[in-house]
Amino acid sequence: MLVIYRKEGESILVGRFGEIRIKVLKISFDSNGRFTVDLGFQAPKSIPVCREELFQVPLSQEVGNLTQLHSSWKGNHEKI
Repeated sequence: MLVIYRKEGESILVGRFGEIRIKVLKISFDSNGRFTVDLGFQAPKSIPVCREELFQVPLSQEVGNLTQLHSSWKGNHEKI
């Protein structure tokens, strides 16, 4: 795993031509004194961006959930 440190407002480019951009939007503390980081992702529509826990489904539901998840990605892109 590559670890890269970025400050608020800074970005990381991913991909051969930097077609995926990850930007640190905000760094703050939550009510328990822990860091929280808001990240923005900019990628071509052909590359879905999704939280990891949405992929953690039982095998019996895997195909239906991934099909439903894929259809929800369409048109769900915002510019950073």
